[in-house]
Amino acid sequence: ENFKYTALVNYFPGYQEKGGHKVPTKEETANESKKQKKTITDFNPEVLVTIGKLSLTYCLNQKINKLDDNYIGKTFNVNPYGMLGKEIIVIPLPHPSGASTWIYKEGNKLLLQKVRFHTRKGVMSRFVNLFFRKDILKGHSYA
Repeated sequence: ENFKYTALVNYFPGYQEKGGHKVPTKEETANESKKQKKTITDFNPEVLVTIGKLSLTYCLNQKINKLDDNYIGKTFNVNPYGMLGKEIIVIPLPHPSGASTWIYKEGNKLLLQKVRFHTRKGVMSRFVNLFFRKDILKGHSYA
């Protein structure tokens, strides 16, 4: 079970004037897309886990208004980001940022349990279990 982490932009885009982290712009993600494509094609994954709404939006190439039961707890067979040239399994997860209120919304913890069910015996089980551990990623403990 090998996994690799990459991001839409491989640098911190900075802070917003009103506080919080800036969301990478379309221009910033486009500028980083060659590096991202090389990372994904070199690694040649069987499964890809998106972290957050922005990554899922780019991965599925569709506007995602909110991470709900249409996405979290489901798997998708797609050519991620249109970069791999083949379809693989994509598992969406919410972003674990401490600033996110996603986990506090009704029903969302149940959606995360569905993610655990999909990955329990799959190649991503260790990664998803790490995601749920507070000491691995800062922010919320989704356990």
